[in-house]
Amino acid sequence: MKTYPNVHRDYPGVPLDAFESITSRFAETSPQVGIYNVAYDIWINGIARPGCTEIMIWTDNFHQVPGGRYVQDVTFGEHTYKVYRNPAVVTSPS
Repeated sequence: MKTYPNVHRDYPGVPLDAFESITSRFAETSPQVGIYNVAYDIWINGIARPGCTEIMIWTDNFHQVPGGRYVQDVTFGEHTYKVYRNPAVVTSPS
């Protein structure tokens, strides 16, 4: 089983374009052993359910390969990221 620690703030019913900007900070320390990634997730229009959109920013990666297909590089501030897009996968409960 794969899990992430989760700290979040919800803005139910507030459209994304209502925000002029959104800022946050976080810090992490990685062991540099095994297989893992450290990610900052942004969920738009719901959390982890069909129809929602997840933007996952890997801030550290050790022997992981992104899912989806490469789209392009983008730069935020001083950091450049490779953008991958994975089409929505809808699963049914067993």
